[in-house]
Amino acid sequence: MKKILCLLPVFMLMLSSCAVKKDWAATGGSRADATVRLSYSYGGFEQPVVDEAQALAVATQRCQSWGYTGADLRTFVIALCSVCT
Repeated sequence: MKKILCLLPVFMLMLSSCAVKKDWAATGGSRADATVRLSYSYGGFEQPVVDEAQALAVATQRCQSWGYTGADLRTFVIALCSVCT
């Protein structure tokens, strides 16, 4: 029983999430539409920490490679819809 009580804090630490810095990457978009898709990935127990300035830098670099002068960050929300029967 004492072994279980001693190991309990270790298991709790393993299951807790930790803040992890994540870098944005250009993962898609359209030159014709002048849009760049940015994303980052993280694990189930990670709490991502992202930097908007780094996102703007990545988007600007992609836009400039397409011949545009810069980029503006926009926030979009994707909603998944379902039909109730």
